Amino acid sequence: MSSNFNYRIDAPFSEKNRFFRVCVYLVLLPLFTGLSTGMIYVLGDLMNFDINEPIRSSELSGIEITMFFGSFGLVMLALFGLMLFIAKKTFQRFKI
Repeated sequence: MSSNFNYRIDAPFSEKNRFFRVCVYLVLLPLFTGLSTGMIYVLGDLMNFDINEPIRSSELSGIEITMFFGSFGLVMLALFGLMLFIAKKTFQRFKI
């Protein structure tokens, strides 16, 4: 599998390209943060957890806590992959 997205960390690029990359990540980072925060509340509602109650004082079993954080971790990985995929496609589209 060959990739057209060969970006070297030491490759020189213009200030315009750098500004564009920073702007893309500054848009995607709050989107990623907002979606991940929203997913905490969605998972809490799906699993009938009180998100505002501390874990120590809750009546949750170890399996329930592991399920919650495991599913949240998978969602975070998927969102992070989606964010990088969007950035990659954006950079390819504008030949940055």
